[in-house]
Amino acid sequence: MFQDLENKKILDPPIPMGPENYQKISQAFFAKGKALFLWQDNPEFKKIKFQISSDAGFKNIAYNDASAQNFITVTKSLSAGNYFWRIKATGADGQDTEYSNIRAFTVTENEKLELLNPADKSEFDYSQGSDGIHLSWKRPEQSGNFLVEVSTSKDFSKIIDSK
Repeated sequence: MFQDLENKKILDPPIPMGPENYQKISQAFFAKGKALFLWQDNPEFKKIKFQISSDAGFKNIAYNDASAQNFITVTKSLSAGNYFWRIKATGADGQDTEYSNIRAFTVTENEKLELLNPADKSEFDYSQGSDGIHLSWKRPEQSGNFLVEVSTSKDFSKIIDSK
């Protein structure tokens, strides 16, 4: 963790933890401010400088921020494509570490859900009573939560149920 050069302690760079190298992340996570990046905690680090770039040489910085924690939530929407991220720390003495190892990730377009049941434009008659409507869809490759809304209007201005 430390190297002692002429009685001066030099901090090793921070260690990226997540997302995993080459991980795919949906644009939705960035659009909703839920794209979480984290690194190994170190009490010697007072501030972390965080960068995302569209090139491995970091000539085209897409996002630049800082954190006093061991994580950062990216609040900027990123276009679909390949990106790279890195971090460096500032110690209590004000000295910066070298940049961390570079991690790569891919921002993917939001995946559309494919409705399986009920069929599109289905109509239901509740005059005889019903146990409800069974909804199902093809699960996308990426994980996440789903919001299901039922509306009496095509533009969803009159939502009658949301779960």
